[in-house]
Amino acid sequence: MGAPEIIQGRMLRFITAGQNLFDYYLRTVAATAALTLVLAVIPVVAKWALVGRWKAERFPVWGVKYFRFWLVKQLLQINPMQAFVGTPLYSTYLRLLGAKIGRNTAILSRAVPVATDLIAIGDGTLISKDSLLSGYRARGNMIELGPVSIGSNAFIGEATVLDIDTVMGDGTQLGNTSSLWSGQSVPDGKRYHGSPAIETETDYVRVEPKVIGQGRRVGYSIFQLVGIFGLLAPIPPILLVELLPGALDTGEAHLAGVDVIPFDWWQIAGIAAMAASVLYLGGMLVSLAVIYVVPRLAWLFFRPGQTYALYGFHYFLLRIIETFSNSRSLKAFFGDSSYITGFLQFVGWDLGRVKQMGSNFGSMMKHDVPFLSKVGRGTMVSDGLSMIN
Repeated sequence: MGAPEIIQGRMLRFITAGQNLFDYYLRTVAATAALTLVLAVIPVVAKWALVGRWKAERFPVWGVKYFRFWLVKQLLQINPMQAFVGTPLYSTYLRLLGAKIGRNTAILSRAVPVATDLIAIGDGTLISKDSLLSGYRARGNMIELGPVSIGSNAFIGEATVLDIDTVMGDGTQLGNTSSLWSGQSVPDGKRYHGSPAIETETDYVRVEPKVIGQGRRVGYSIFQLVGIFGLLAPIPPILLVELLPGALDTGEAHLAGVDVIPFDWWQIAGIAAMAASVLYLGGMLVSLAVIYVVPRLAWLFFRPGQTYALYGFHYFLLRIIETFSNSRSLKAFFGDSSYITGFLQFVGWDLGRVKQMGSNFGSMMKHDVPFLSKVGRGTMVSDGLSMIN
């Protein structure tokens, strides 16, 4: 039995030792919060213990230094703090890893920087989603680490790449799907786009600024912690305890090493196939229901064209819309087939009178708000489309 199974077994025993529903709830909150804290702290401890401070250097792959680099990178990619991307808690976490993050900076990208000590971001800067500034690159059989510096009040567009040894000055902009190559710099107040990026007159910041106080940031962080650990995390364990006591008894018996009633292999295979089918189809139906209902309810509180500040009620609802309406599994299931248009219309896209071409869309597309996504008749879209609503 591996470490994950041991941890799960101990958490299960701790939770099921409760005397009533409220006790189950408190134990679940405590166990989930403790596990999340441990998993979040491990990458920080590993980074400082194995590496210390990252510095600009080159080293070959397959060596001891590369192993330390690889291990820290893997731990960063699987840590639970990615659930807090786009919040002040995530910026604080990057600071613990050594990154120099200014005040009032919003980071929406889920790509966690690796060489964090080489990342510097000024005050009031926005890093859009899917942007990449990792502080390293692989070249030949070498790993190269180098600084990435972004000034204050800068804008980094969606799906951009900042290579090592790049600089963006104060008040600068880098357009969507653009890249800065190693050695490039953007002077203060300038706007660049393309790959490699060149100067442009296009203004990518078209939303009026809103003043956000520290109280709003702290309040939103507390609200998110309470929502995740106080509301979402306890639901599955409590349902398991209340609705499936037999499953818990069997699980406890297995953990204790007690034999259960034997079945022949054909019977086990039949039960497993039936259970898998029910769970898969049932899960798909539940997912479709959630995708249809939840984003539409949240959208009732919005008015297109209105500007809303970060870290408030509307920001919370927007993240709900984006999270629930972008199902990777369902898009992969319906994509590259004639069913994808019906699925996107079900989600909320406006496709008008669809001219069916068998594969109008691929399986990799996303949006911020499906109800603001419109595609005309006869259009064919390749994979990778992102609707920035």
